[in-house]
Amino acid sequence: MRHAPRNAGNVRVTTAVSRAFTLIELLVVIAIIALLIGILLPALGTARETARSIVCSSMCRNLAQGQSFYMGDNDDYYAGPNTSGARYRVITFNPVKKYVDEILGDSDGSKPTSSHDWISPSMGSGDIFSANRAYRTSQIFNDFACASAKIDNDQLYGDAPDKNDFRHVMDDRGYKQVSYLAPSGFHYYPGQDITGRPAPLVPVPGNSSTRFITGYSDPVSVPASFQPRISQVGIQPSDKVMLCDGTRFWSGSVLDFDLSATPGIYGSFLSSGPIFAQSTAYGKAPDDARNGYLFSMRHQGVSMNAAFFDAHVGNIKGTEAWSEPKYWYPSGSKFTGGSATPESKDRYSNGEKIY
Repeated sequence: MRHAPRNAGNVRVTTAVSRAFTLIELLVVIAIIALLIGILLPALGTARETARSIVCSSMCRNLAQGQSFYMGDNDDYYAGPNTSGARYRVITFNPVKKYVDEILGDSDGSKPTSSHDWISPSMGSGDIFSANRAYRTSQIFNDFACASAKIDNDQLYGDAPDKNDFRHVMDDRGYKQVSYLAPSGFHYYPGQDITGRPAPLVPVPGNSSTRFITGYSDPVSVPASFQPRISQVGIQPSDKVMLCDGTRFWSGSVLDFDLSATPGIYGSFLSSGPIFAQSTAYGKAPDDARNGYLFSMRHQGVSMNAAFFDAHVGNIKGTEAWSEPKYWYPSGSKFTGGSATPESKDRYSNGEKIY
């Protein structure tokens, strides 16, 4: 005798009917996905740039620490053209000797790549940098680069006996844009007569001539007694920029760098500072193709990272960089204003002291 299941009378049989997406439903799904992508991509881009800025800040801090170590070993003088680089601007006579020959071609990793190079002397050693000047320059530009510095130099500028070395490195690994510059206001002697002024840290033999580097008195003149030493930077080192984001030199169509061992006023390691209206690193004339600030102020909101002489690292907005000379010159300097940016002229009057 068969027994039916107790619930057999209550069983309902349903048949599933498969149904494809309609065109309208498919379009709605695509629109939702596109909307989500549109919402998420800017946030992801912002997060990526924030990460790059953090990496850049860390590099600024490392470079500032290198300068601090250099100062500790050299009576509070920091590396630059009139300290670590001054020896290579000395010419002796009987017989004639140019000390610049010591840094051409192969030397050692702690020697500057040019008289203006403050990075190799403060960060360098045979374990970090190549002995070859051309390759060491590429290490500075490529390996010690800001994470947001993505442009490569198009060509070389200037001349030197070891220019072929630079050509070979240019072909092999290239040179990224210059990432970091130091304000020249903290490195150059004032424009007044400096005859007989000793170059710190430079052994100057008898019967010699030293070509010191002097700065301009426009748009700011530094104190007549100034020397590149931490004690003379200013009463508030936390307001004084030791180094910051910056790229030279953009001609409007070509990006290059100066390979000379004894370059002109700025070379590839220093700048005039953003308050100089014609700055090739930070200028922003709308009718001029050389808008250098596009390469230098490369972080969010047109800003740049900077390491200060008290060793902290911060971000400076372009509006502040163009208007505030205290960041770029030692205390006691005077604002002269001739070639200053309109923003700085609005904030300072001619002859006003900078603290």
